[in-house]
Amino acid sequence: MSGTILAIDPGKYQSGLAVLLDDKAVLERRVVKTIELPESVSEMCYKYQVPIIIIGSGGPGKSIEKKIAASNVRSSIMFVNEKGSTMEARKLYWKENSPKGFMRFLPAGLRVPPEPYDDYAAVIIGRRYLDK
Repeated sequence: MSGTILAIDPGKYQSGLAVLLDDKAVLERRVVKTIELPESVSEMCYKYQVPIIIIGSGGPGKSIEKKIAASNVRSSIMFVNEKGSTMEARKLYWKENSPKGFMRFLPAGLRVPPEPYDDYAAVIIGRRYLDK
């Protein structure tokens, strides 16, 4: 499928993945254990025929690049600055998942999603790449 990218929010223990179209629409997103990342990346690249992988430049990004390259994925790998992506991901999470119960009354800056949201950070990283 042309016009797709795979964005990765790399983490020490878990990472977020998101496949986006050129128009920034999200086809799939998921949170995986970082140790399972090469297998998940291979699967998603094959499924969506991804030509470009975008990795957040912070933390373990460089070591993840090496692991993905070693898994024989044929996609190009690029890096995007991920500074502030976690806070943006939190906002996106709450935009798509309205707070329920007492969470509605907390100021937005104090709300923490009740589940991992690294996949939303991957969406933010992918959209930053597409904005360039």
